[in-house]
Amino acid sequence: MPTAIAVTSADLALPPTDPGTPHATVLPAPETQSLDASIADMQQLIARYGHVVVVCPTSAPPAVEQRLRAVRALLESDRIALVSTDLPPLGAAVLVRQLRQLAGCDFSPGVLASAARLLAHYIYAGAVLGSVSRLDRVPVSLGSHLKGWLPGAHFAVLAGPTAQITRVGSGEVALPGPEFTTELLLARGQLQTDWPTTTLVPGWRIQGAVLEAPLPEASPRWWGTGKLVEFAAYLPDLPVLYQLVSSVRRETCHWCAMDLIGDRCGFCGSPLQAGAVPEQGGRALGSAQGEGRRDGGTRALGPGAQPAPQPDGAHPAPYHGPQTAHPVRPSSSYTELTPVNVQGNPTRARPGAAPPPLRDPFPRPLRPPPTVRSRPPRTHVSDRGSTAMNSRQRRGVILLLLSVLCAIGAVAGVLAVISDVNSKVGPETTAYRIKDNVAPYTPLRAAQFEKISMPKRWLSETAVTDLRQIEGRIAVTQLKAGSLLQSDMIVEQPELQPGQQEIAIMIDAATGVAGKITAGATVNIYATFAGDKKGEPSQSRMIVAGARVLDVGKLTPIRDSSQGSARADAAVPISFALSTLDAQRVAYAESFAEHVRLALVAPTTGGAPADQRDRTYTLEKDK
Repeated sequence: MPTAIAVTSADLALPPTDPGTPHATVLPAPETQSLDASIADMQQLIARYGHVVVVCPTSAPPAVEQRLRAVRALLESDRIALVSTDLPPLGAAVLVRQLRQLAGCDFSPGVLASAARLLAHYIYAGAVLGSVSRLDRVPVSLGSHLKGWLPGAHFAVLAGPTAQITRVGSGEVALPGPEFTTELLLARGQLQTDWPTTTLVPGWRIQGAVLEAPLPEASPRWWGTGKLVEFAAYLPDLPVLYQLVSSVRRETCHWCAMDLIGDRCGFCGSPLQAGAVPEQGGRALGSAQGEGRRDGGTRALGPGAQPAPQPDGAHPAPYHGPQTAHPVRPSSSYTELTPVNVQGNPTRARPGAAPPPLRDPFPRPLRPPPTVRSRPPRTHVSDRGSTAMNSRQRRGVILLLLSVLCAIGAVAGVLAVISDVNSKVGPETTAYRIKDNVAPYTPLRAAQFEKISMPKRWLSETAVTDLRQIEGRIAVTQLKAGSLLQSDMIVEQPELQPGQQEIAIMIDAATGVAGKITAGATVNIYATFAGDKKGEPSQSRMIVAGARVLDVGKLTPIRDSSQGSARADAAVPISFALSTLDAQRVAYAESFAEHVRLALVAPTTGGAPADQRDRTYTLEKDK
């Protein structure tokens, strides 16, 4: 009769792979069943099957484990094995189905219970997550935690047998996959992604079609988010699983006398006793159960005891030291577990095929044996004694870093305020304030302003800081008393005085003053006229004295077409500020005089002769 496999949740009972796979018994939750009912159900299982192996994931609520321990304690039965696993919910369901497959074989209950730890090393369980900010079961770095807050970020997480996280997308690091052929099982949550089928299947050499199952109810809580697609790669064939478990050396528990593989009993949780020496030979795989300790078992040796005598003078197997507290992942691969055809390609094992040799998946290190307690320790659900930070610790570190940044910002703000205050009371500069209202277009004088001092920070760039800037300027608009004097409030005085006109004439470049006449210069304007009558001498006249030059243009070529000639000369346009009478004189001279010339004079002299008779000159005055 096969050993009963019980689970704590219906999600752990996957559909069987074949009709011969035994069904799993689902134990009701403690809140839905009384303690007496739980004891009665367990008594029925023991009476029917003899032994019960209960798989309880470490992610189960504490009340579930407490109920199981209470039932086993009240029944005082050593036929109940509590097997804990750190695998994610979907990986734990795959492990339960493998145990159900092996329960129909000829393995003893002790071997079946202790085989769970071995099979867990061959299950590659993980998920594609939309965020890892609340993931506690797998170590997460602060960088991945922060990237999880970015929109559209997806992460591929491998929980076992080795934990690893990689971001899905460009430049992603491939997850380490199995070195043997497996099948893949998916359970889709709220995340919409095809990454497991497009990337994981070809990278992990998945064989056959990808199977899908409903998402376990505990998966969102285990992974910290409901946006996920959980996956598990596993060995699907029963012959391979049978060969894997049967190839491991068996021991006998010194406390409950149950067969086991590995370093710890699956029923009582007791480690192998120090000094146990395996006897020669191995247990027959096809032998019936219930024969007690067989050839392949071990015998606990007390102080001074000798190993049991071996037939035909055989010597006992060499001693390898005590077992380790935690098993090491078997180093054998799928290729080593299956027969090899003539081309060297691994094939699936067939029932009855000769099993190849398999290295011990639980190596024994050479170190002093641990102290064995007189009573077996209580089995407990492991909590992954990892030094990695959980999600709360990571959030605490991030908040601490944010607090440090805020403190730095606060210090910078205080320093900025101090600098601002210093600028208010810092260096002062000179400014000028208008005493009384100033009418528009009024010439400005220094007496109209008063000197004040104020912080340089509050003074605009257009403020007048030197009264020399107002020389020769007038107000553009009305300046009100009390206002600060700005450079955009004043403009230079217009060049024409009241009653003046601007007039421009062309002056021959050859008869000019060799380019010395510039804007602002004072000149006398001379014109030469021919005699009005025949025999009347020509004369030269000063038509304007002390004319102010406003602008001097560029040299311009002109064409003289008088008297039928086509001689080209160059002339310069020059503008003057003249009164109405003087402007008429200049216009008359330019039109009727033979030549018009300029004479540069000093600005202070005025240019006008003392005797008005000197304004006109003829050649007869020198005879």
